[in-house]
Amino acid sequence: MPVPVPTFTSCAPATIFTGGQFVTITGSNFRTAYPLPDLDGPIPTPPPTVSVQFDGVEAERVAVFSATELTCIAPPHDPGTATIVIRNLDEDGNPISGQIVTAAAGVTYARADLSVEDDFTRVTRALAQLLKRQTIENVVITKDTDFSEWAGEVDFNVVDVANLPALVIGLPTTKEDLFYDLDLTPEIVRGDVYDQRRYMRTVDITWKVSGFDDKSIRASNLLALVQKVFNINDWLYVDVDPTDASKGQVRYEMDAGDFGFAGAPGNSNVRMFAGEVMIRGFTFEDVASFPGSMIGSTGGVVTTDPTVTSENI
Repeated sequence: MPVPVPTFTSCAPATIFTGGQFVTITGSNFRTAYPLPDLDGPIPTPPPTVSVQFDGVEAERVAVFSATELTCIAPPHDPGTATIVIRNLDEDGNPISGQIVTAAAGVTYARADLSVEDDFTRVTRALAQLLKRQTIENVVITKDTDFSEWAGEVDFNVVDVANLPALVIGLPTTKEDLFYDLDLTPEIVRGDVYDQRRYMRTVDITWKVSGFDDKSIRASNLLALVQKVFNINDWLYVDVDPTDASKGQVRYEMDAGDFGFAGAPGNSNVRMFAGEVMIRGFTFEDVASFPGSMIGSTGGVVTTDPTVTSENI
């Protein structure tokens, strides 16, 4: 009996990142997996049953969950709408004649808006908030170091701080963490149900943290306090959704390197110390404004407890 012609209902999200992203397509009559042959030995990889194209470019990792739902990674595309074409395939992976549906303008691609705060930015803020709460109020994130049009003609370079003592967090650097790339991170996806989702990349984030004061004893005490704070706090906690506390927090393993005093430039009486702080296994969970844009695949349910704390370890 021939399989009914597939239909297209929707693509979610309806607007996706121009770099491509994980999407869920709903409709009907998607061809599901064929029965595997009764063979001894390893079970072969089942053949694909559906192909999905976005303006003629094949989607990756097409997974048919049922006759009404499939997922895939949409390919990169210029801003604007794209036509989605879905074809049912036979046992050899070839299109079945007539088993095709075309959805003109089935999805819209858009560029990222750099003015929208990303999770990566929120992690830096979380570190600043931790230090503000447990050390001193005057904790700032580096923005500029030169404030003169003749900066190249002066022999010193300072970070602008409102008052002393002060802690300054430099802008972060990243390095891929292959160990955490193997991890699966739980996320809320349907009401109170968590799916296991594999994200595309995790990194270690490193910040340089510097302390300044014009009193030696106070600067020394501040250094000691910073070291104690990082000894106490093994984890950096970041809200999953800053607008909804019920979604819990992600916690990241945090390590502090060696801290030490450095000589101040010129004849300045400012005492300065510096060191590095790292969190391990930060997951780039999405591009700002494009939820799910960094997901590589999704799997089964791992819990139905909506109060569970999501962890990245």
